[in-house]
Amino acid sequence: MKKLTSLCVACGVLLISAAGWALSTAQRVAAAQELVDAFTHRYAPLPWKIVRWKLDFPATTRQLLDAAARARSDQEMYEAMTNFIAQFHDPHVSLQFPSTYSASLGFTVDAIGDAVLITDIDRDHLSEKNFPFALGDQLMAIDSTPVETLLQQLGRHEETGNDRFTRQFAARDLTDRSQSQFPFPPPAALVPVTVRSAATGQDSTVLVAWRSEGELISTFVDHSADSASAMTWLMSSSAKHVRAMQSSGDAWLRAMDRALWPQWDTVAAQKLMGASDPFFALGENFVEIRHRPLVIGIFVTRGHRIGFVRLPTWNVTDDVKKDLLAALQFEIPYLQSHTDALIIDQTHNPGGSLCLGETVAGFFLEQPIPAVRFQFKPTRLVLDNYAQPLIAMDPHSAVYQQQSALVAAVRTALKNGDALTPPLPMCSTDGLVPPFFDKDKSPVVYSKPKLLLIDALSCSTADMFPALLQDAGVVKTFGEATSGCGGSVEEWNLSGYSDVTAHITASLMVRPRAVPSAVGDTHYLENIGVTPDIPFTILASDYVDAYARYREAALDAAVGMIGRQSSVAGRQ
Repeated sequence: MKKLTSLCVACGVLLISAAGWALSTAQRVAAAQELVDAFTHRYAPLPWKIVRWKLDFPATTRQLLDAAARARSDQEMYEAMTNFIAQFHDPHVSLQFPSTYSASLGFTVDAIGDAVLITDIDRDHLSEKNFPFALGDQLMAIDSTPVETLLQQLGRHEETGNDRFTRQFAARDLTDRSQSQFPFPPPAALVPVTVRSAATGQDSTVLVAWRSEGELISTFVDHSADSASAMTWLMSSSAKHVRAMQSSGDAWLRAMDRALWPQWDTVAAQKLMGASDPFFALGENFVEIRHRPLVIGIFVTRGHRIGFVRLPTWNVTDDVKKDLLAALQFEIPYLQSHTDALIIDQTHNPGGSLCLGETVAGFFLEQPIPAVRFQFKPTRLVLDNYAQPLIAMDPHSAVYQQQSALVAAVRTALKNGDALTPPLPMCSTDGLVPPFFDKDKSPVVYSKPKLLLIDALSCSTADMFPALLQDAGVVKTFGEATSGCGGSVEEWNLSGYSDVTAHITASLMVRPRAVPSAVGDTHYLENIGVTPDIPFTILASDYVDAYARYREAALDAAVGMIGRQSSVAGRQ
């Protein structure tokens, strides 16, 4: 017990010194300057943002520093930081503030078409008597503020450069918010909520309570004016925490654990993206032949057999990756023999492993194609990150050669003072994505017509995957433009006063083929994404019948790619 007590004294000092008092004006300005320095030194897309969005970085910097100087609270400083990163229109950039507080209204909504519809209701919290609404009803207002106004306000915290992507994330924030993202979250209180019934078209208003949990951002009196008073306060507060631990035992330890390991709301994408099943109903003409780790099956319709493979996420564990590749290696030959075309569903995919995306792309290739490459912001830390693994590598291996080439390019860019490295391959030495081969060196590929489903919730590697296949001409894409999350991300803990964790884009994806953009043809995916070959616009009315119109349009497109009739044969 003595060891535990002494350990917790140290923990108490660390916790209190990190967030025990409100920051002074000088500290807030210093914290803002640290964020500016991080973007100046590490943010790869800065030159592109100046071109694409006419970003005035010096003016944006001045606005942040001035706002930090005027801030009357730490929350106002954090809000100024949020406004700063919004100017970059970057879906990969985010900040996490030091709070575990969150608030929820007990129901979930989604932006579908031009409306915001209820998609889930927690009936343990909201009874049918107190919340007499159903899935598919339209949210009109919260606390007497119209939904569209709220979406614009919340969109500052979700600004991605893709209006559809931003709108969908902001919609989820309407009823569920965390202070780790929103410095001024809603307090625990009753608010009027107005909903329009899909059945009657009538608007009704009821009172709903914001349910809250967790700890708010600390707002204690500033004891840091001089080191003596700060140390006196630290030691007295530490003693109080030790006494609390001795009197409350496990409860104090649980509180310390929450403080040390806050459950950040860092994966907002999971609210919308990465589901194993498709967002649309597969329908009665679909025969499922596998459900895990991927949904795979066949549509028997229109005199054809249309294969289906769902790719929900590229962010998987090594074990799941192994199972995923084994499933594709087993099922692709069957689909090649027993279907006339293939639908690949990559909608609502939050991204993940670039190299896994390239490997899976090999199942749909008959010959090698150019990979998406990356331009890095050259820094000494980037150089060290890529040079360190060389120490343990076989110098004769292909991986060593690839890594050495990347290190050399970063070193040269650093020496020359370049803003970015040349475009570099990430998963191969030759910058090519080959067909997939089994252990016997035989190709395992699907060579018939392929339709790839994409949407605004296809992000990062889910931008890259359709880009390289579309540029090679091996698929037709269907749906809406992808997110435009066109780079890789690094997490950076701001080490000064703010206790903020920043996610900063450290590179830019460069696709093989230039495509039109608002500023001329470009190879960048950032803020551009992949434009569908066959556009489809989802309407609010599609939610009611589980997006059947979308499914049938995709099947029509797939059948249209076949160009000839084929017999329908049963699975052997």
